[in-house]
Amino acid sequence: MDHETIVTVTDGFLRTISSSDFSLVNPEESVVRITDIAHALSMICRYGGHIPEFYSVAQHSYLVSEHIKGDEELKLQGLLHDAAEAYLGDVIAPLKPLLKDYKSLELRVLNVIYKQLDVRWPNIDQWAAIKEADNRVLATEIKTFMPLGQYRDIDIPYEPYDTDNFPFSWRLAPQDRAKFRFINTFNQLRGIISARR
Repeated sequence: MDHETIVTVTDGFLRTISSSDFSLVNPEESVVRITDIAHALSMICRYGGHIPEFYSVAQHSYLVSEHIKGDEELKLQGLLHDAAEAYLGDVIAPLKPLLKDYKSLELRVLNVIYKQLDVRWPNIDQWAAIKEADNRVLATEIKTFMPLGQYRDIDIPYEPYDTDNFPFSWRLAPQDRAKFRFINTFNQLRGIISARR
């Protein structure tokens, strides 16, 4: 291999599970694959790993999608709301404000993902609906998956979902099941949307 064709970490590239080189400096749509996203998100643990059992970003994402009140487009946007984490990792919420350019990088990567996957960029009302579902899923995660008392001194101002209405969804999913369900949810929603266009 010619020395000039070797990609190094210092070049700002991430080698994905499909052996694609994703540029963090200049992300390109052609490198985005839903299978890479599903795989990576199913391998990333929420809460920086400070949770009693493994709980993936992929499972969190399809729970957000499942609980959004709206049409399939909004549910698909919700499914992909954390998709940039497949390339950037799950940065815990208290750390994000300390990373100067993180939010703009996250939005740039997410925009590239939405374009490649032919998903419309959410408008203000859609972002609000996604954020509401995201926050309510967060409250439900804390109530359902965290040990009693771990978050007792933190006010979570969001109403948790009633997990009795979604009993299967609120069981911790192993990595392979979370990956499958994420891809399956994407394909189902994409199929419905494509049939309507």
